[in-house]
Amino acid sequence: MFDSNQLFIRVPYQILVENLKTVFKHRFNVEVYFDAFLLDTTPLSDLRRLKKIMEGSGLQLTLHGPFLDLNPGSLDSRIREITKHRYLQALRICSFWEVTQIALHHGYNPIYHSFAYQEWLKGSIEVWEVVTREAEARGVTIGIENAFEDGPNVLKDVISGVPSPHLGCCLDVGHLNVGSRLGLEVWVMELDQHIVEIHLHDNDGGSDQHSTIGEGEIDFRQLFGLLNELGINPLFTLENNSEEDFLRSIAWLKENGVLTV
Repeated sequence: MFDSNQLFIRVPYQILVENLKTVFKHRFNVEVYFDAFLLDTTPLSDLRRLKKIMEGSGLQLTLHGPFLDLNPGSLDSRIREITKHRYLQALRICSFWEVTQIALHHGYNPIYHSFAYQEWLKGSIEVWEVVTREAEARGVTIGIENAFEDGPNVLKDVISGVPSPHLGCCLDVGHLNVGSRLGLEVWVMELDQHIVEIHLHDNDGGSDQHSTIGEGEIDFRQLFGLLNELGINPLFTLENNSEEDFLRSIAWLKENGVLTV
């Protein structure tokens, strides 16, 4: 079981700004997604205004950094550099908002990178070392999010290469269900206390649909049973497609005795 202070919904920054009344109405804590364009163009005054509004509401924020076209382990050094730059930009927003957790992607694609895995891993660790040092200095914990790799080894290799209490993993169970032949139990038991955040959404195993919890084939009862058994106590972020989907997912969590008010 977990309480509502641990539950967030993921919303892109601009959509959040346009839908604050809905967020306040339902008392949603928010994981705010920033893409590269928003990192470059959002005025500091706008960030300051939103910070003040959210502080007045008593709701919490976390961040989700940019990921499209980024890859900390890219074999192209310039892509590694821009990835590092973008992640450091996102960490600066964390500091400005006094946010203590952020989800970032590892960029690994098994189709392209498996043939040069050690080279990819070396470059990735070099970038994460810099980004993690910055996170430590700013009091932020990073959760590296799985994508569509077959098993937890990529996350384990990166985290073990940069040992820090400020670097863990963000387990996306929807991605896992699409990309991995291994079940939830293997992932959760292998990653164990490294799990600092879990992204919750459902699918049929064929594509990353971000459906409401209970509308796909993911065994969420097994997931929460494993977390309870192992004493893993992360943040949880719903990644659904609409206000109605968020509310249905929350209803499932309450009806199944997982979420307390």
